[in-house]
Amino acid sequence: GAGAPRCAGAPFFEDLALAEVRASAAAGWPFATAGALARWRGPLIGRSKDKLREAERALDAAAPPVAPRSVRALRAAPRVPKGHVPSFGPLAFASRTELDVLTASGVVRADLAAGTEVESPAPAWPQAVLAPGDGARLVEVYDACRGGPPRATFAPAEDGDAGEPRELVVPTRTALAPPCRAARGEPVPVAPLAWGPAGLEAFVAGEPVLFEAGLGRAVALEALLHQPPARGAARSPDGRWAAVGTDVGVVIAGPRGARRVQSASEPSLARRLVACTVNDGGTYVACLDGARVVVAELPER
Repeated sequence: GAGAPRCAGAPFFEDLALAEVRASAAAGWPFATAGALARWRGPLIGRSKDKLREAERALDAAAPPVAPRSVRALRAAPRVPKGHVPSFGPLAFASRTELDVLTASGVVRADLAAGTEVESPAPAWPQAVLAPGDGARLVEVYDACRGGPPRATFAPAEDGDAGEPRELVVPTRTALAPPCRAARGEPVPVAPLAWGPAGLEAFVAGEPVLFEAGLGRAVALEALLHQPPARGAARSPDGRWAAVGTDVGVVIAGPRGARRVQSASEPSLARRLVACTVNDGGTYVACLDGARVVVAELPER
Protein backbone atom coordinates (compact mmCIF):
# COMPACT_ATOMS: atom_id res chain seq x y z
CA GLY A 1 0.00 0.00 0.00
CA ALA A 2 2.97 2.34 0.09
CA GLY A 3 3.40 4.90 -2.66
CA ALA A 4 5.90 4.29 -5.42
CA PRO A 5 9.44 5.53 -4.68
CA ARG A 6 10.27 8.91 -6.16
CA CYS A 7 13.51 9.70 -7.90
CA ALA A 8 15.44 12.90 -7.32
CA GLY A 9 14.40 15.71 -9.60
CA ALA A 10 16.20 17.96 -12.06
CA PRO A 11 17.55 20.40 -9.39
CA PHE A 12 19.30 17.58 -7.53
CA PHE A 13 21.02 16.30 -10.69
CA GLU A 14 21.95 19.87 -11.59
CA ASP A 15 23.67 20.27 -8.22
CA LEU A 16 25.42 16.94 -8.74
CA ALA A 17 26.66 17.97 -12.20
CA LEU A 18 27.92 21.30 -10.88
CA ALA A 19 29.69 19.60 -7.97
CA GLU A 20 31.49 17.30 -10.41
CA VAL A 21 32.71 20.24 -12.51
CA ARG A 22 33.87 22.21 -9.47
CA ALA A 23 35.63 19.21 -7.88
CA SER A 24 37.55 18.41 -11.07
CA ALA A 25 38.60 22.05 -11.46
CA ALA A 26 39.69 22.27 -7.81
CA ALA A 27 41.78 19.13 -8.27
CA GLY A 28 43.55 20.70 -11.23
CA TRP A 29 42.30 18.20 -13.82
CA PRO A 30 41.47 20.21 -16.96
CA PHE A 31 40.45 17.22 -19.09
CA ALA A 32 38.12 15.88 -16.41
CA THR A 33 36.62 19.34 -15.89
CA ALA A 34 35.83 19.67 -19.60
CA GLY A 35 34.40 16.16 -19.61
CA ALA A 36 32.19 16.88 -16.61
CA LEU A 37 30.75 20.00 -18.23
CA ALA A 38 30.20 18.16 -21.51
CA ARG A 39 28.24 15.44 -19.67
CA TRP A 40 25.85 18.06 -18.25
CA ARG A 41 22.99 17.20 -20.57
CA GLY A 42 19.79 15.22 -20.71
CA PRO A 43 16.13 15.86 -19.93
CA LEU A 44 16.46 14.88 -16.26
CA ILE A 45 19.12 17.46 -15.41
CA GLY A 46 18.40 21.10 -14.66
CA ARG A 47 20.34 23.76 -16.56
CA SER A 48 19.73 27.03 -14.77
CA LYS A 49 21.72 30.00 -16.07
CA ASP A 50 23.35 30.78 -12.75
CA LYS A 51 24.71 27.28 -12.20
CA LEU A 52 25.84 26.90 -15.79
CA ARG A 53 27.75 30.17 -15.51
CA GLU A 54 29.35 28.93 -12.28
CA ALA A 55 30.41 25.71 -14.03
CA GLU A 56 31.79 27.66 -16.99
CA ARG A 57 33.83 29.85 -14.63
CA ALA A 58 35.28 26.70 -13.05
CA LEU A 59 36.23 25.39 -16.50
CA ASP A 60 37.78 28.74 -17.43
CA ALA A 61 39.91 28.54 -14.29
CA ALA A 62 41.05 24.98 -15.04
CA ALA A 63 41.59 25.53 -18.78
CA PRO A 64 41.45 29.26 -19.65
CA PRO A 65 40.08 29.98 -23.13
CA VAL A 66 42.61 31.20 -25.67
CA ALA A 67 42.02 32.79 -29.06
CA PRO A 68 44.20 31.21 -31.76
CA ARG A 69 46.55 33.45 -33.70
CA SER A 70 45.46 31.70 -36.88
CA VAL A 71 43.38 28.76 -38.08
CA ARG A 72 43.95 27.01 -41.39
CA ALA A 73 42.73 23.93 -43.24
CA LEU A 74 45.29 21.79 -45.07
CA ARG A 75 44.91 20.47 -48.59
CA ALA A 76 46.03 16.92 -47.67
CA ALA A 77 43.15 14.44 -47.35
CA PRO A 78 43.68 12.42 -44.15
CA ARG A 79 42.89 8.76 -43.71
CA VAL A 80 39.91 9.22 -41.42
CA PRO A 81 39.47 6.39 -38.90
CA LYS A 82 36.06 4.87 -38.24
CA GLY A 83 34.36 6.84 -35.51
CA HIS A 84 33.46 3.89 -33.29
CA VAL A 85 36.79 2.01 -33.59
CA PRO A 86 39.63 3.18 -31.28
CA SER A 87 42.67 4.05 -33.41
CA PHE A 88 45.70 6.26 -33.60
CA GLY A 89 44.98 9.38 -35.59
CA PRO A 90 46.33 10.37 -39.01
CA LEU A 91 48.20 13.41 -37.63
CA ALA A 92 51.67 13.53 -36.08
CA PHE A 93 54.09 16.41 -35.60
CA ALA A 94 57.57 15.82 -37.03
CA SER A 95 58.94 19.05 -35.53
CA ARG A 96 57.55 22.18 -33.92
CA THR A 97 56.35 23.53 -37.28
CA GLU A 98 56.05 20.37 -39.42
CA LEU A 99 52.96 18.16 -39.38
CA ASP A 100 52.76 14.73 -41.02
CA VAL A 101 49.36 13.72 -42.40
CA LEU A 102 48.64 10.06 -43.07
CA THR A 103 46.70 9.72 -46.34
CA ALA A 104 45.46 6.81 -48.43
CA SER A 105 48.54 7.03 -50.66
CA GLY A 106 51.27 7.81 -48.13
CA VAL A 107 52.35 10.59 -45.79
CA VAL A 108 52.22 14.30 -46.59
CA ARG A 109 54.38 16.76 -44.64
CA ALA A 110 52.91 20.21 -44.09
CA ASP A 111 55.40 22.96 -43.24
CA LEU A 112 53.22 25.26 -41.17
CA ALA A 113 55.73 28.11 -41.25
CA ALA A 114 56.30 28.04 -45.02
CA GLY A 115 52.78 26.98 -45.97
CA THR A 116 53.93 24.05 -48.15
CA GLU A 117 52.69 20.46 -48.37
CA VAL A 118 55.02 17.86 -49.89
CA GLU A 119 55.68 14.13 -49.67
CA SER A 120 57.08 13.24 -46.25
CA PRO A 121 60.23 11.16 -45.76
CA ALA A 122 58.52 9.50 -42.79
CA PRO A 123 56.85 6.12 -43.34
CA ALA A 124 53.15 5.50 -42.79
CA TRP A 125 52.22 4.34 -39.31
CA PRO A 126 49.66 1.76 -38.19
CA GLN A 127 46.43 3.10 -36.77
CA ALA A 128 45.23 -0.03 -34.99
CA VAL A 129 45.75 0.03 -31.21
CA LEU A 130 47.86 -3.13 -30.80
CA ALA A 131 49.80 -4.49 -27.84
CA PRO A 132 53.55 -4.57 -28.67
CA GLY A 133 53.93 -8.09 -27.30
CA ASP A 134 51.03 -10.41 -28.04
CA GLY A 135 49.20 -8.23 -30.57
CA ALA A 136 46.01 -7.87 -28.53
CA ARG A 137 43.85 -5.13 -30.06
CA LEU A 138 41.50 -2.58 -28.52
CA VAL A 139 38.35 -2.85 -30.63
CA GLU A 140 35.80 -0.74 -28.76
CA VAL A 141 34.82 1.14 -25.64
CA TYR A 142 31.10 1.49 -25.07
CA ASP A 143 28.63 2.83 -22.55
CA ALA A 144 25.77 0.41 -21.95
CA CYS A 145 23.57 3.38 -20.90
CA ARG A 146 22.57 1.69 -17.67
CA GLY A 147 24.23 4.08 -15.26
CA GLY A 148 27.41 2.02 -14.91
CA PRO A 149 30.95 2.66 -16.15
CA PRO A 150 31.99 2.08 -19.78
CA ARG A 151 33.54 -1.22 -20.84
CA ALA A 152 36.48 -1.83 -23.14
CA THR A 153 36.78 -4.89 -25.39
CA PHE A 154 40.16 -6.31 -26.41
CA ALA A 155 40.43 -8.92 -29.16
CA PRO A 156 43.26 -11.47 -29.38
CA ALA A 157 45.86 -11.17 -32.12
CA GLU A 158 44.45 -12.08 -35.51
CA ASP A 159 47.49 -14.16 -36.51
CA GLY A 160 48.21 -15.64 -33.09
CA ASP A 161 46.84 -18.54 -31.09
CA ALA A 162 43.08 -18.59 -30.75
CA GLY A 163 41.87 -16.74 -27.70
CA GLU A 164 38.81 -15.17 -26.21
CA PRO A 165 38.05 -11.43 -26.26
CA ARG A 166 38.61 -9.71 -22.93
CA GLU A 167 36.35 -7.05 -21.45
CA LEU A 168 37.48 -4.54 -18.83
CA VAL A 169 35.52 -2.02 -16.80
CA VAL A 170 36.82 1.51 -17.49
CA PRO A 171 36.95 3.80 -14.42
CA THR A 172 35.56 6.92 -16.07
CA ARG A 173 32.36 8.75 -15.31
CA THR A 174 29.30 8.53 -17.51
CA ALA A 175 26.56 11.03 -18.25
CA LEU A 176 23.69 11.10 -15.80
CA ALA A 177 21.20 10.71 -18.64
CA PRO A 178 23.03 9.43 -21.74
CA PRO A 179 21.07 9.33 -25.01
CA CYS A 180 20.86 5.74 -26.22
CA ARG A 181 20.08 5.06 -29.85
CA ALA A 182 21.33 1.46 -29.97
CA ALA A 183 20.24 -1.59 -28.00
CA ARG A 184 23.76 -2.32 -26.77
CA GLY A 185 24.70 1.23 -25.86
CA GLU A 186 26.79 4.09 -27.23
CA PRO A 187 30.45 4.15 -28.30
CA VAL A 188 32.75 6.16 -26.06
CA PRO A 189 35.46 8.35 -27.68
CA VAL A 190 39.01 7.08 -27.23
CA ALA A 191 42.28 8.91 -27.93
CA PRO A 192 45.19 6.45 -27.50
CA LEU A 193 48.55 7.76 -26.31
CA ALA A 194 50.98 4.86 -26.04
CA TRP A 195 51.15 1.13 -25.44
CA GLY A 196 54.34 0.63 -23.48
CA PRO A 197 55.74 -1.41 -20.59
CA ALA A 198 53.09 -0.07 -18.19
CA GLY A 199 50.25 -0.94 -20.57
CA LEU A 200 47.92 1.02 -22.83
CA GLU A 201 47.61 4.69 -21.92
CA ALA A 202 44.65 6.52 -23.46
CA PHE A 203 42.08 9.23 -23.02
CA VAL A 204 38.66 7.62 -22.60
CA ALA A 205 35.75 10.05 -22.68
CA GLY A 206 38.37 12.78 -22.31
CA GLU A 207 39.97 11.38 -19.14
CA PRO A 208 43.37 9.61 -18.86
CA VAL A 209 43.18 5.86 -18.22
CA LEU A 210 45.78 3.09 -18.06
CA PHE A 211 44.92 -0.44 -19.16
CA GLU A 212 47.62 -2.23 -17.21
CA ALA A 213 50.07 -4.59 -18.88
CA GLY A 214 48.49 -8.02 -19.17
CA LEU A 215 45.06 -6.38 -19.37
CA GLY A 216 44.14 -7.39 -15.85
CA ARG A 217 42.41 -4.10 -15.04
CA ALA A 218 42.04 -0.45 -16.02
CA VAL A 219 42.88 2.39 -13.62
CA ALA A 220 42.29 6.13 -13.73
CA LEU A 221 45.37 8.35 -14.00
CA GLU A 222 45.77 11.65 -12.19
CA ALA A 223 48.74 12.51 -14.43
CA LEU A 224 50.02 11.17 -17.74
CA LEU A 225 52.85 8.66 -17.67
CA HIS A 226 56.24 9.04 -19.35
CA GLN A 227 55.78 6.33 -21.94
CA PRO A 228 57.02 7.38 -25.40
CA PRO A 229 53.93 8.41 -27.42
CA ALA A 230 53.11 6.61 -30.64
CA ARG A 231 52.74 8.46 -33.93
CA GLY A 232 49.17 9.60 -34.32
CA ALA A 233 48.74 9.91 -30.55
CA ALA A 234 47.00 12.80 -28.81
CA ARG A 235 50.37 13.91 -27.48
CA SER A 236 53.42 15.90 -28.52
CA PRO A 237 56.54 14.03 -29.74
CA ASP A 238 58.38 14.83 -26.49
CA GLY A 239 55.41 13.54 -24.47
CA ARG A 240 55.05 16.74 -22.44
CA TRP A 241 51.82 18.05 -24.03
CA ALA A 242 48.45 16.49 -24.79
CA ALA A 243 45.40 17.71 -26.70
CA VAL A 244 41.87 16.31 -26.72
CA GLY A 245 38.82 17.57 -28.57
CA THR A 246 35.75 17.84 -26.35
CA ASP A 247 32.23 19.22 -26.67
CA VAL A 248 33.43 22.44 -25.01
CA GLY A 249 36.56 22.98 -27.13
CA VAL A 250 40.02 21.49 -27.62
CA VAL A 251 41.84 21.20 -24.29
CA ILE A 252 45.64 21.44 -24.43
CA ALA A 253 47.69 20.74 -21.29
CA GLY A 254 51.41 20.65 -20.61
CA PRO A 255 54.19 21.90 -18.32
CA ARG A 256 52.93 25.49 -18.42
CA GLY A 257 49.33 24.65 -17.60
CA ALA A 258 46.19 24.07 -19.62
CA ARG A 259 44.32 26.09 -22.23
CA ARG A 260 41.12 25.62 -24.21
CA VAL A 261 40.68 26.59 -27.84
CA GLN A 262 37.16 27.59 -28.71
CA SER A 263 35.90 30.28 -31.05
CA ALA A 264 32.32 30.90 -32.12
CA SER A 265 33.61 33.07 -34.98
CA GLU A 266 35.59 30.19 -36.51
CA PRO A 267 33.12 27.49 -37.66
CA SER A 268 35.61 24.62 -37.40
CA LEU A 269 36.37 25.47 -33.77
CA ALA A 270 32.70 25.71 -32.82
CA ARG A 271 32.23 21.98 -33.52
CA ARG A 272 33.74 19.00 -31.77
CA LEU A 273 37.12 18.19 -33.30
CA VAL A 274 38.65 14.69 -33.06
CA ALA A 275 41.98 12.88 -33.48
CA CYS A 276 43.85 15.91 -32.15
CA THR A 277 47.58 16.16 -31.60
CA VAL A 278 49.91 18.93 -30.45
CA ASN A 279 53.49 20.00 -31.09
CA ASP A 280 56.36 20.32 -28.62
CA GLY A 281 55.75 23.55 -26.75
CA GLY A 282 51.97 23.50 -27.23
CA THR A 283 51.93 26.27 -29.86
CA TYR A 284 50.23 24.30 -32.65
CA VAL A 285 47.28 21.94 -32.32
CA ALA A 286 45.97 19.90 -35.25
CA CYS A 287 42.67 18.01 -35.38
CA LEU A 288 40.22 16.43 -37.78
CA ASP A 289 37.14 18.40 -38.67
CA GLY A 290 35.22 15.73 -40.54
CA ALA A 291 37.41 14.77 -43.52
CA ARG A 292 39.76 17.74 -43.37
CA VAL A 293 42.74 18.74 -41.23
CA VAL A 294 42.45 21.94 -39.20
CA VAL A 295 45.52 23.51 -37.59
CA ALA A 296 45.36 26.28 -34.99
CA GLU A 297 48.40 28.34 -34.04
CA LEU A 298 48.35 29.45 -30.41
CA PRO A 299 50.15 32.38 -28.81
CA GLU A 300 53.23 31.66 -26.71
CA ARG A 301 52.63 31.49 -22.99
